[in-house]
Amino acid sequence: MSPDLAAIALIALLASVDRQANAGDSVSQAFGATGRIGDEPEHSWVQGTEAAVRSMFMRHREESPAVIQAPQSVSGSELVAGGDNFAAQAQRICAMPERPQRVYVLFGGNDVCNRERATGDDAAANLYSVETYVNALRAGLDQLADCLPLGAAVHVVSAPRVDFLYEAGREKSVWCPVVWSTVGICRVVTAEHDAARRLAIGRRIDAY
Repeated sequence: MSPDLAAIALIALLASVDRQANAGDSVSQAFGATGRIGDEPEHSWVQGTEAAVRSMFMRHREESPAVIQAPQSVSGSELVAGGDNFAAQAQRICAMPERPQRVYVLFGGNDVCNRERATGDDAAANLYSVETYVNALRAGLDQLADCLPLGAAVHVVSAPRVDFLYEAGREKSVWCPVVWSTVGICRVVTAEHDAARRLAIGRRIDAY
């Protein structure tokens, strides 16, 4: 690490946080966190206000009681495509009159789950290429790098391994496959009964 980058990293580590933002999808909106339909941001890992969650916002508030947050995450959004993709959410963060010192980014589930199940030999054939995904990530990060104040930090969380949904759901309840087929939840995974093919999807997610 160059001396300049080391100095910036030290500033980010030591700087107090009085404004936090996030970009992401339903995970950051805590959609259905308590079993009801809809966003429950008070239970979110990043913006939650429930003490039991101990979200990133609550942790920052322990250090800086006046910290405020301006979340931009939207349920259903993808990192790559759509009107609320990462680049669009980053643009909204950059348009804030007072820009945050911390930004948390968590996407990826919808980028996989919104794709159709592949019927050919390659189970990951219908998923975004790694190049497409990484370019979309860079498009958002480049905007944040250009607009955030000196010492700001952006934390990018790994895309969730939604291919594990199949095993987790079947272990939890015999009704999960019925629900999946009825409402079409992440069919690229839940309609894929071959473990090796689901693993291929997982490998693409890891590559993202």
